[in-house]
Amino acid sequence: AAIGDDEFVRAYLKEKGDTLCGYTAEDGSHVQGSLDKLITPMAELDAHSAACSMFYSAQCRLDYHLATHLPSQTRELAERMDQCLRRLYETVNGVDLMDETAAPGYPIDPAFTADRFRLRTKDGGSGYRVTKDRANFANAMNQCAPRLAEFFPSLAPLLGDFDPDNDDTRWSLFFSSGSIYATELKSEFNRLKSMYLDACQSAALDPPPPCFLTDPVETFGRGPETKLQKSSFDHIKDVRFQAIEIRVKNQNRDDPRRRSQLGSARCKISQALQSGQQDKQILLTSREFQTAIQSLYRVPITALHPLVGQPIATNYTDRSSRVDLYGENIKTATGPSTSGGSTAIELHHGFLSLIISALKAAGIKVTTGKDVFVVAVNNTPLSTPQDKLLQGILADGVIHAKNLPLSWLGIGMGRYGGLNTLLDVKTLAPGTKYSTPLPANRSPYSAVVATRQDLVDREYHAAAKKLDAARGTPPDTIGPIELEMNTYGHDGKVLGLVLGAYGEFSQGVYEIADLIATKRAHDFCELNNMSLNQAKSMFTRSLHRKWGLYAHRGWAIMVHQRSRHLS
Repeated sequence: AAIGDDEFVRAYLKEKGDTLCGYTAEDGSHVQGSLDKLITPMAELDAHSAACSMFYSAQCRLDYHLATHLPSQTRELAERMDQCLRRLYETVNGVDLMDETAAPGYPIDPAFTADRFRLRTKDGGSGYRVTKDRANFANAMNQCAPRLAEFFPSLAPLLGDFDPDNDDTRWSLFFSSGSIYATELKSEFNRLKSMYLDACQSAALDPPPPCFLTDPVETFGRGPETKLQKSSFDHIKDVRFQAIEIRVKNQNRDDPRRRSQLGSARCKISQALQSGQQDKQILLTSREFQTAIQSLYRVPITALHPLVGQPIATNYTDRSSRVDLYGENIKTATGPSTSGGSTAIELHHGFLSLIISALKAAGIKVTTGKDVFVVAVNNTPLSTPQDKLLQGILADGVIHAKNLPLSWLGIGMGRYGGLNTLLDVKTLAPGTKYSTPLPANRSPYSAVVATRQDLVDREYHAAAKKLDAARGTPPDTIGPIELEMNTYGHDGKVLGLVLGAYGEFSQGVYEIADLIATKRAHDFCELNNMSLNQAKSMFTRSLHRKWGLYAHRGWAIMVHQRSRHLS
């Protein structure tokens, strides 16, 4: 930290800004800073790696200087850092996601994407932390002042008494001291309070939900709020997410930004694209990563800019579908001519392969589901009409979990332990399903994949009834096909595993991940010194990352492959 007169401190911090963010030379050229030199070439080679560097490292590079200097001294530096990070994020993502101008065709709420980008990853954002909003100085003072007063009693008349009995006035003495540090600390506390109240106003919360940010600033940092910065922004960002929810409700149902936020915001697996590191088995090229990010935020896809308006050829008579800025039509078009080496069937088969591989790696037996009902029809040939009906109950696989100990805890064991379960994988492209009004009791988040998962079981049993009826089973009677189906799962429940258009997954996928992670954790802990919860968390995160990256990469590949085969 710089210690000296104001001019020296300003010069020191300016030099730090020049080193990190670059500067304009006397001849007008831009001299790259260390962040530019690191991120720009990395983004060209591997945009996903560059994004990870931004998330885990670049945006934290000023934290020490923000904590050890007065906010008035670092304000300009923080703004320079935000400008630099915005420029680098544009390089990494291939588009400026913090641009607050209206998206083509969607003039309502033009700042929505930029505000969403600044949300936490668990809220559907990128996890980007605005540097000028940070409260590192306040956090450092809240940590240091009580310890200084404790270890150096001579400072107590200046700093105050931080005994828990004095929590209601813990900063009063310091604020009245006239110290510049006290003045700026109080200003920072008031800034945090204002940020929270402004967020509450945006979320139509009146009165604001009570928390320490609604208390007098003299009490800040008392009790459990020792990590002042984290606690402050947990509250602020909770409310900012509520404000985003209100804005989502006000958007048109066919607005792709609305569909994406409701589809992926609460899906941990989908969030792997922005918060998870790479997986060596699911590597994305820079072009694929940029298309995946742009698709997730539903901004115009740069790879499609030269192709917008071109017809999307199919083998069907309807030739009206054309390439749009957001890639919606190119993903939803059907017909053999749209395959271009990447179809929804291939996306389906790839995800099924990942599921089966993960089950087998955990030592959980999984078999094909195509021969499940042969016994039920007594090995007799099926006629052509009946054969078509049989297609409706050809499961993608059977999970054999009968021999797993029922004493193991977890939602996966609770649903599938001690049973053999039929599974069927489904993929959903963007379309009208995402604009359909939902039942009043259904959460809007990941609702489309949840609805499709429920439909899988109903479709299987309806197909079984039709097939039994075609073979002579009287109405209102359970025939041999449905009887055999009911021997699987809980009362014949067929497990639907749904991959959605925005990289989101249905609840069944989380349950299977839990089942796999539970089995692998128990096996791992037999030979390794790790708690069961830690081991299970490790395997769960690995599965979520791999499956999430696969989903986003799969949709990006589909866009690229199909765009090469346009007529």
